[in-house]
Amino acid sequence: MKKLIDNLKKEFKERLVCVGLHNIGFMIEEKKNGLLVILDKTEGRDLQIIKNIYVKYGRKVSNPIIVNETFFRNTGNIFCIETLQMQENLNILYGKDLLQDIKIEKENLRKQCEYELRGKLLTLKGSFLSAYWERKTLHDLLIRSAYNFSLIIKGFLYLKEKEVKNKTKEELFDLFEETYAKKLSALRKIVQLKKTPLSELIPLFTQYVDEMEAIVAII
Repeated sequence: MKKLIDNLKKEFKERLVCVGLHNIGFMIEEKKNGLLVILDKTEGRDLQIIKNIYVKYGRKVSNPIIVNETFFRNTGNIFCIETLQMQENLNILYGKDLLQDIKIEKENLRKQCEYELRGKLLTLKGSFLSAYWERKTLHDLLIRSAYNFSLIIKGFLYLKEKEVKNKTKEELFDLFEETYAKKLSALRKIVQLKKTPLSELIPLFTQYVDEMEAIVAII
C-alpha cells in the first residue's frame, strides 16, 4: 500500500485529499479491502492515471471508489447505507476523513432500504422466470441474491440504530430476527448452500421469495 499511496501523492500532489480502505459491498468474513481515493475534483484523465497505479501496486485491494471531496457531503442521503458502512469501517491511510461528520436522515435511509429491497426482489423474480431450469443456474442465482440481501439487512439494522460493526452474516441475521421479529430461515440456508439438487432448490426459492415479501411489508 505504501507504494500505491506514494505514487498517488507523486501524481496528484496537493490534489490528493484522502486514501483509505473501505468495506462497501463486502461482508466481514471476506476479509477484503476496497480502495477509496478522494481528489479535490475528478476528471476523466485522472482515472487513467489511477488505473496505471492501481494495476501496478493495487494487488492487495479491490473495488476501487474514486470521488471528489464533495461527493459524500452531496450524496450522503442518497447512498445512505454505503455512507454508514464507510463511517463504520473506513480505515484512513492518508489525508483527512470527510465522512464522520455526515448526518444521515432516517427517512432517507428507510427509502433506500425499501428501494433496494423492492428492486432486488423484482430482479430475483424476473431472473428466476427467464433462467434455465437447471441446478447450477438456480444455485448461482440464489447465492448472488442472498449476498445482496445480506448487505441490505445491515441497512435495516442501521434504521434501528443497532450495533453491526464487525458482525458476521449469522450475527446480523440473529440481530435482524430479534429486532424485527421476522425469520430468515431460507436466507440462512441459501448462504450455506453446497451441491443441493434442483428438486430442493425450487421449494427453497419459493420460501425465500415469501420471506423477502414479508420483509417488504414491514418497511
